[in-house]
Amino acid sequence: MGKNRLFPLKIAFGLITIRPARFSYFFCETCLAYFVPMSPLPVLTGTSNSVLRSVSLPIKKVDKNIQKLIKTMEVTVKKAKGVGLAAPQIGENIRLILVQMNGKQFLPMVNPEISEFSLDNTYDEEGCLSIPGEFGNVWRAKEVMVSFLDEVGRPKKLRLNDFSARIVQHEIDHLNGILFVDRISEIVSHTEKETNEQYY
Repeated sequence: MGKNRLFPLKIAFGLITIRPARFSYFFCETCLAYFVPMSPLPVLTGTSNSVLRSVSLPIKKVDKNIQKLIKTMEVTVKKAKGVGLAAPQIGENIRLILVQMNGKQFLPMVNPEISEFSLDNTYDEEGCLSIPGEFGNVWRAKEVMVSFLDEVGRPKKLRLNDFSARIVQHEIDHLNGILFVDRISEIVSHTEKETNEQYY
């Protein structure tokens, strides 16, 4: 094998060229996320946690740092088996949430705002990754209209209903320092309830 011979390998959005004893990378930084595994972060807990009780700040620009945080949040919420996650739950007081759509993929929402609430409300049980082992019934609008920026900064608007609408309302509460226990009259602990898979 000649010393200066190159062996190109096409991948994703760019090209990797391999030399003996060293690598030369020629691809955009966005592609790096495909090769560097993200580690889940610990979820903050407690009803008196100062980060969870603070109002989060708007994100001025969706840059590479925000995109990296989105990927880290997705790894974290999947590891925790949650259906939604807000940035304050991992220690970042910025207005960013992830919402599971149709029980499948997670949709990132930057600076989400609900512009419409339906008059029809539903009363259903919620749990929270930040308050493990506790559950309670919460009144939420059955349908909402939410505006947000996607993971590359494009403005989006979605009308959500039922479970997806509930998740969005729960996560936006997190951005405003509100926890689901603030909205309930009775808490059911894990000792009283066998199982519940809905954690936000």
